[in-house]
Amino acid sequence: MATRSVRELEKQIEELRYEANTERVKVSQSCKELMDYCESHASQDYFLYKTDKTNPFKESRSPCVVL
Repeated sequence: MATRSVRELEKQIEELRYEANTERVKVSQSCKELMDYCESHASQDYFLYKTDKTNPFKESRSPCVVL
């Protein structure tokens, strides 16, 4: 550690201060918010509820022509 320059140490201290001041959110709160979001947007999810019989992600059957 004695070989580090003063600038490198100042930069490291600045990063540590930034991380220490970062607002933390509890995992349980984040999980609840994520579950609420997923439940509120589930009706718009094509993979959960098909709106029609056609698949917009299906590849077309046209032949591939390579020259």
